[in-house]
Amino acid sequence: GGFRGAAMTLQSFFPSKGLSPVVYAMLMAFIALYAYCVFVGLRLVDRPQETKHLLIFYSLQVPWLSSPLIAYRFVSGFNFHVGFLDFNPTFLLRIGSDWKFSFFQSAPWGLAINLFAVLMVIVVLSTRLRRTQTPSNVEELHNASHAKQLEPDRLQS
Repeated sequence: GGFRGAAMTLQSFFPSKGLSPVVYAMLMAFIALYAYCVFVGLRLVDRPQETKHLLIFYSLQVPWLSSPLIAYRFVSGFNFHVGFLDFNPTFLLRIGSDWKFSFFQSAPWGLAINLFAVLMVIVVLSTRLRRTQTPSNVEELHNASHAKQLEPDRLQS
C-alpha cells in the first residue's frame, strides 16, 4: 500500500505543469505519508513489539471528512468506509492506496469512518494493553534460564 501510494502520487508531478506551490506541497505531504507507511511496515518486521507507529498509521486512515471547506481521506491498503456523504448513506470497499485533500472546493458534506482501520486500531491497542499487563514469555524464559545458571554456583559454595 505505501510504496504503491507513493509511486501513484509521484506520477502527479510529471504530466502536470504550472501547478501552484500549494499543490506541490500537498503532493509532497502525501508522498511523505506513504513513505511513512513503508517505514511502519519495515519497522514492524524489525521490532514487532513496538506498535506506536502502527497505531499512528491506522489512526490516520480512520476519518473521511468532506465539506466545501475541507476534505480529507487517506488510505493505504484495505479499507471499508461507512458513513454519510451528501446526506446519503455511503459504503466504500476498496483495496489499494487513495487520498483526497482539498480546501474550498465543491466537495459535498459528509463524514465516514474506515471500519477496517478502526478494527486495526482496536487490535493494536488491545495487544499493547495485554503486553503491559503480563510479562512476556521472553522475559520469563530469560529469568528462568538466569536462575538455573545461578543454582550450580550456590551448590558449590
